[in-house]
Amino acid sequence: MNETLKRSITGLVFVIVMVGAPLLGKWVFLALLLLINFLALHEYSRIFDSKKYAPYKGITKLIGTLCFLTVSMVLFEVLSPRFLLLLLPLLLSFYIIELYSTREAPFERAGISIAGIVYISFSLAIFPSIALVDPIYDPYKVIGCLVLIWSNDTFAYVSGRLFGKTPLFPSISPKKTWEGSIGGGVCAVLMSILLHHFNPEFSLTEWIGLAVIFVVFSGWGDLVESRLKRSFDIKDSGNLLPGHGGILDRFDAQLFSVPFAAAFIWLMHS
Repeated sequence: MNETLKRSITGLVFVIVMVGAPLLGKWVFLALLLLINFLALHEYSRIFDSKKYAPYKGITKLIGTLCFLTVSMVLFEVLSPRFLLLLLPLLLSFYIIELYSTREAPFERAGISIAGIVYISFSLAIFPSIALVDPIYDPYKVIGCLVLIWSNDTFAYVSGRLFGKTPLFPSISPKKTWEGSIGGGVCAVLMSILLHHFNPEFSLTEWIGLAVIFVVFSGWGDLVESRLKRSFDIKDSGNLLPGHGGILDRFDAQLFSVPFAAAFIWLMHS
């Protein structure tokens, strides 16, 4: 009971923060994502601590934060798109750093750092772009995407518990089933129809397309993070969120699915 209560309280606070931040304005939302980016990069780097190719935490967080701010400021039209030219030099600087390192596995360490920044910092930085498709910032587009992710996740869990029999990916996540995934997908599509009623600025096709993208890529995102944790024989990426594990555990779906969702929306509006 204590564990259930702990999970419920953490989940409630999480929803309030994630919904409240976009409503308070794009800069508040950006500040929250910046914090999440920092914490997620720290967890990601710490996962590799037992290996000789463990990334330098401080440098990874610094360059990841600079990449996040560069992309965000360009999307918010504070910086010119020309500043995106800084991204590749920032990432290549990992290899320069390794030239002066005496530690083993320099290329592995640089590659893992770059992969983490692409996986975490870039994904979080482009999340607000979904609310910026039209000239006026619309937080309800972002909230709608979160609702689709959460409804898929919640009903996949419920459907799996009630009807799950056929393993989806037993080698990585034995508890996930096809029945659960289908149940979550159906719920997300139904929710997308409801969201179109409240926010018709995205067409019904766009909302349903987003639902499908979040169902498919959120599932893969969860499996990717599960594969990472299994590689190091750990249960959670951290313990920052009581009852839910770490930041990466809570944002695995968003980190993997948001780039595909943002690309879909911007292509539809191009």
